[in-house]
Amino acid sequence: MNNKGFTLVEVLATIAILSILMGISIPVVTKYIDKAKTESDEEMTETVKKATVSYIQANKDLAPKEDGSSIDVSVNDLYKNKYITEELVNSNKESCMDSSYTRVTKVHEDKYKYDVYLYCGGKELTNQVKSSKPEIGNFKFSNLDDLDNMKFSFSLFIDNNDDYIEEYSYIIYAKLTEDNEDYEEVYDSGPLSGNHVSNLSKTVRVKDMVNFITNNNIKVTVNVKSNTGITNTKTITAK
Repeated sequence: MNNKGFTLVEVLATIAILSILMGISIPVVTKYIDKAKTESDEEMTETVKKATVSYIQANKDLAPKEDGSSIDVSVNDLYKNKYITEELVNSNKESCMDSSYTRVTKVHEDKYKYDVYLYCGGKELTNQVKSSKPEIGNFKFSNLDDLDNMKFSFSLFIDNNDDYIEEYSYIIYAKLTEDNEDYEEVYDSGPLSGNHVSNLSKTVRVKDMVNFITNNNIKVTVNVKSNTGITNTKTITAK
């Protein structure tokens, strides 16, 4: 019968291996737990937002009347009126009912913005629905060989329908002669209203803005800003 046990070296080696494995696995497990909590909190925020949209659509007399005005719809009201079917708790099982609400702001005509504020266990939930970045697409030149009708066009859009284009602008640069190496600013539109829409398209004939252009060495920069203050910039060159 062999009663031989583990030597001290073998025990220490085993402990060292287990320590290494734990050091690798714990951060990985923690990462997945944190991700699951974040997704759960974001899902709850989106649930409140959708419930508020339905509530306002069914109770239009409660909606804010003037552009820029707002009302607050509490989570408790949504629950009492059965737009939320169960009491909300966060990933730590803390109640999110008492102080949570959605601020509904009238943007323009029948367009509203919904900002969700959740307070769970006395603390504000940080995983709120994020505003989208305004995008610049279909940005191109046309009629480059016809200086009188040379144009540039672009489209502005935001995927999140609760956000809208606050303002945009475009700047035209040109090489005033064929020998110029550097572009010079020749026109700045200044801030233009986005008219509270989530997408718009624009086509500009260059000579309507700059009538002294004698070649097609043109560059244009477009800037756009959403109502939440997020900006984007894009530049294209004709040649």
